[in-house]
Amino acid sequence: MMSNAIESPFHLENRRRQISETLYAEIAELTYKQCGVDLRIGKRELVSARLAKKAQEIECDSIECYYRTVKSDHSGQMLIAMLDALTTNHTAFLRERQHFDYLAQRASSLFMGRQSLRIWSAAAATGEEVYTLLMVLIEALQLPFPSAHIESCLQVLGTDISTKALEVADAGIYCAEKLDPLPLNWQKKYFLRGKASASGMFRVRPELRRMACFSRLNLIEPIPSHQLYPAIFCRNAMIYFDQETKRRVVKSLISCLEPKGLLMIGHAESLTGVSNELTYLHPALYQNQEQQSTVPLDKSGSAT
Repeated sequence: MMSNAIESPFHLENRRRQISETLYAEIAELTYKQCGVDLRIGKRELVSARLAKKAQEIECDSIECYYRTVKSDHSGQMLIAMLDALTTNHTAFLRERQHFDYLAQRASSLFMGRQSLRIWSAAAATGEEVYTLLMVLIEALQLPFPSAHIESCLQVLGTDISTKALEVADAGIYCAEKLDPLPLNWQKKYFLRGKASASGMFRVRPELRRMACFSRLNLIEPIPSHQLYPAIFCRNAMIYFDQETKRRVVKSLISCLEPKGLLMIGHAESLTGVSNELTYLHPALYQNQEQQSTVPLDKSGSAT
C-alpha cells in the first residue's frame, strides 16, 4: 500500500511548532542580547507559538528552518521582524489613568517658561499612549484645537523597538472598541469616523497626528539624542527586563530627563534596587533629583 505523501495541516502545524531545547536557548539568548527581553526561562511555549506563525508566513516547515533564514538575512530586516513577533505591544487609550491625571494637574507648571513642550513616550507600541498624552495636555492647558500654533509648541515623541507597531501608530487608525476608554467628546473632537469599507474604524485627526513623531528605538542601545524632557513615559516595557538591564535602561532614561523631570513606569513594574538618582513620588511615578549645572573643566582641572 502506498503511503500518503501529503502531510495533513494538523501534523504540519504540530511539527512547525516543535522547538528543541538547544534552539530555544539560542533564540532566547539572541533576543536578550538584541533587545533585553528575557525569554530564557519559562517562555518556551510563547517562543514556539509566535515563531511558528512567522515560519508559516514564509512557508518554512519548522522553526529551525525559519531561524536559519533569519540568520542568513544580511539586511537585518528579518531579525527585526522576529523581534517584533517575540515582544509584546499591548497598550490602550488612557491606560493606567492615574499617570495622565497627574500630568494634567502638573501641565501648567511643566509648560511654564517654555515656548514649546516635548514629552517622550519610550515604549509607544501602537501609539495610543502618545495620542492620549497629546489629548490630555491640550485639554489640561485649554489649548485651541485644531490650531497651527499648538502644532508648533506641543509634541510627543513615540519610540518603540517594533516597526510593525510603529506603522500602526503612525497611521493612527483604530477600531471603535479601542476608543471606548475616551470621553465621547474627545472621540468627536480628535478622531474622524470611517465610512463605507472603513465603517467601524476611526482615524486620529491629521492636526493631532502632526504633533506626534514616531521612531524606532532599542532601549538597551545608546540613545542617540541629547534632548532633555520634562517627562518620560516608559511603561510596561521593563517588566520583561532582568535587574541589570533595568539599571542600564533607567540610567539612559535619566540622562534624558531634565532636573526634577518625571519618569512614569508601569504599575506592575518596580525600580527597587535599580537607581538611587530618582525620588519616589507615587506608585510607578518618580522624579529626577535636582542636579547642579556643571562647568566644563580644562585639562588642569580648572573651570573654563
